[in-house]
Amino acid sequence: MDKKDLKINVLKKVIILILFVIILSEQKSNLIFVLGDSTEEREKTIKINIEYSQMLSSAQNPINDTTAPKIIFIQPSNNSIISQKSYNIIINITDDSAPLPGNVIIQISNFTTPLFNASMSSTVDDYWIFNWNNLTSYANRETYILQVWAMDSSLNGNFDWSEEYYIYINTQNSPGILTMILYLIIFSALFAVVCVYLDKRTVYKLSKKERKNAKKDL
Repeated sequence: MDKKDLKINVLKKVIILILFVIILSEQKSNLIFVLGDSTEEREKTIKINIEYSQMLSSAQNPINDTTAPKIIFIQPSNNSIISQKSYNIIINITDDSAPLPGNVIIQISNFTTPLFNASMSSTVDDYWIFNWNNLTSYANRETYILQVWAMDSSLNGNFDWSEEYYIYINTQNSPGILTMILYLIIFSALFAVVCVYLDKRTVYKLSKKERKNAKKDL
């Protein structure tokens, strides 16, 4: 092998070595870049999870919540007249710590004494409802007082009463089918008695007249 071939071989080896070093450097850079991206994404994910946990904890347990629930009547309006036999009482409650089921109570009373207390049911968007059934079983044409008590779900257990709302019940009691049948039977019986009485009276008058005529003939 002459000097020229030797130089060519050495040059090839040098070129191959340079290419190998370049390729190795690029792969190392890519590896570092990928590892860097993974670490950065992982840190972002951890940060997001921490912030979400803090937000959730804050929403569930507001710090130093000392405000009582604000209670507003949606239905009925104050001093309204109710003529239905069943009526839905609806309220709205706003509070940072929404009340739990069982912690919203409606009290219905008259001017002398409370009649009953009942739990209200939660619906949507902070609305609560109570269905007052069988209004005809209560004294008609009377004024009743509605008032709601609510306690929030905070650690302080803040609570308050709503304003008193006055309603006037004036239900029209229409007779049922059985009642109408009973009335019809009673009316028919009375009509029959009257008819029998009139028939007997007529027969008695005719008989008396016939006796008088018979005496005259004698």
